[in-house]
Amino acid sequence: MKKILVSILVIFGIIAAVSAGDQDKKEEAVNTLKGIKLSATEDEVVKFIAAFPEFIKENKELNPADPETVTSAMSIAAENQEKWEKFAKEKGFSSYDNFLKVTTAVSTVYAYQLLQKNSDDLEKKIGSLPAVAQGMAKKQLKPLKEQISKYKELVTPETIAVVDAHSDELKAVFAPVAKLRPRKK
Repeated sequence: MKKILVSILVIFGIIAAVSAGDQDKKEEAVNTLKGIKLSATEDEVVKFIAAFPEFIKENKELNPADPETVTSAMSIAAENQEKWEKFAKEKGFSSYDNFLKVTTAVSTVYAYQLLQKNSDDLEKKIGSLPAVAQGMAKKQLKPLKEQISKYKELVTPETIAVVDAHSDELKAVFAPVAKLRPRKK
C-alpha cells in the first residue's frame, strides 16, 4: 500500500510540475488554493481509466519511484506537447491540459482515500496496544489525520463519489505503477 501511495504522489507531482509550465496553469493552481476545487466528471474518470495505462506505457523513461526519471519525463513531456495534445484528444479529452486536470483530480482523491484507509487501519491497531502506548499513538495519529483531511478539501464531493464508484478499476490502473522501483546506482 505504501508503495502505491508513494507512486501516486510522485505521479501527482509530475503532473503538477509538467502542468506548471505556463501562466494559465499557475493561475489555476492559485485558484484551487483560493477555494476552487479540482473536479472530474463520471465521463472523465472513465476516460482516465482507459487512457492512463497507455500514458504510463508511452512514457517508458518514467519510473515514478525514481526522482531522476521524473525530472527527465517532465522535460520530455514539455518538449512533446503536440504528441500529448494529440494523445489526449484521441482518448476523448478536450486537451492535454484537460487530461492533466483530470489526472490530478483522480490522483488526489485516490491518494486521499488510500491515506484515509491506512490511517483508519492504524487507528484500529492502536486498540491492541498497551494503554500507555495507546495514548501516545493516538496523539501522534491526530495531526496525521488532520493532514490527510486536507486532501479532501482540494476536490469536489462529486469527484470523490465518482472516484469511489470506480475504486476497483482505479486500483488496477495504479497498481502496475506501484511495482516500479528506483534504479540502483
